[in-house]
Amino acid sequence: MSLDDIPIQIAPPQEGPSEMPKALLHEVWELLQAVCAGRSVRERIDLHGLPLSPADYQQLQQLLGRGEVSALIEASGRSEVFETAVAGVWWLRDFGADERLVAEYLEITALPLMLMTHHDDLCAAVALLQQQLSAE
Repeated sequence: MSLDDIPIQIAPPQEGPSEMPKALLHEVWELLQAVCAGRSVRERIDLHGLPLSPADYQQLQQLLGRGEVSALIEASGRSEVFETAVAGVWWLRDFGADERLVAEYLEITALPLMLMTHHDDLCAAVALLQQQLSAE
């Protein structure tokens, strides 16, 4: 028997989304429960590394929707963040200097880390305002 004797059938590509978006939604639900109950402060799901088809990706976007809050951050490349229609579930995208998507994830939290002011920046702001007030 040779390899030519082994019957091989090629399955047609699946049309439409797989079960992946619903599985992700279930994971988001579990993480949101943990954050709500105080067992966690922040959880992340890396979307960039998941085997999502374009149909899966589109369905996930439809399931989560888009909320009222969004921000664009210009620091070491462009980053976008928006809260989905599910409160506490944030969709974040990081782009490289060439505008290519380099990271994409869901963050389950009250406020994404990306939007929080770093402590050193707060201290620099105190010094800046003190200098401006002293100049008056």
